[in-house]
Amino acid sequence: DGYTIGTQSTTSFTYAVHVFGAKLPYNPVRDFTPVTRVALVPLMLVVHPSIPSKSLRELADYIKARPGKLSYASFGLGSTPHVAGEMFRHATGIDYQHVPYKGSGQAHPDLLGGQVHMMFDIITTSLPHIRSGKLRGLAVTSPKRSSLAPELPTMIESGLPGFETTGWYMLVAPAGVPRDIMQTLNAAANRAMKDPDVGGKLAAQGVEWTGGTLEQADQFLRSTPLFADPIAPAGEGPEHFGNPVHCVATSHDGLVYVCDRTHRRVQVFKPDGNALYVVAQWFPRLAAYTDYTGW
Repeated sequence: DGYTIGTQSTTSFTYAVHVFGAKLPYNPVRDFTPVTRVALVPLMLVVHPSIPSKSLRELADYIKARPGKLSYASFGLGSTPHVAGEMFRHATGIDYQHVPYKGSGQAHPDLLGGQVHMMFDIITTSLPHIRSGKLRGLAVTSPKRSSLAPELPTMIESGLPGFETTGWYMLVAPAGVPRDIMQTLNAAANRAMKDPDVGGKLAAQGVEWTGGTLEQADQFLRSTPLFADPIAPAGEGPEHFGNPVHCVATSHDGLVYVCDRTHRRVQVFKPDGNALYVVAQWFPRLAAYTDYTGW
């Protein structure tokens, strides 16, 4: 009836589909109707002050000199910070440990205390700690610098072409809401985003408001790369990737990462070869993927 609406995010509508598979109690496309994509939220790579690195390249060199000794935190398996951390691993050829927490509330105390060494974090969360000297920011994951921390370069500027990942939030309604009600909700959401008391205040916190029509929201959701059909049927391994395999890497947790020669997507496999989840948007423009390991 249009009176029950909610927000969904990158994690719940994309990564969760492939991390949890059939155990997920909902289908993002079948069970929901998108009202509009409301916001994009970039991440910032922050390190504990005990890490002497002042740039991305220095950090990669520092980790490489201590393989397996350093760690990065995330908000949980399949979260956007986890994806960004694995992007960094395979873009640079570093060896570090992933420590998943049950949300940011658990991750931040250990990061501030030095129990974990770094994290791809939401800008607004880490910025006060950077200003106070408790953390050091190195780069942001958005395609352009953040207005909140313009002194920090992007991952792309720091030497990793194509490294771009942002979380997104979408306003959704249950499937089956009449079209005229959906149009009313869409118009109201777009008006709110233009209101300084709503969109303006959140923009000041580093959130990029997007908005758009119902058609644009639906197209965005359905075109999300992580909704692509599995490339490898159950029981088949990376050799059945579809396109010729270009590079294969195995992480410390035993997952196998495979990218194809088209440089368009990466598939992650369980140790037994069954497809776990597709991570196409890790490198949406994956030119020279393996060349990054020359760092």
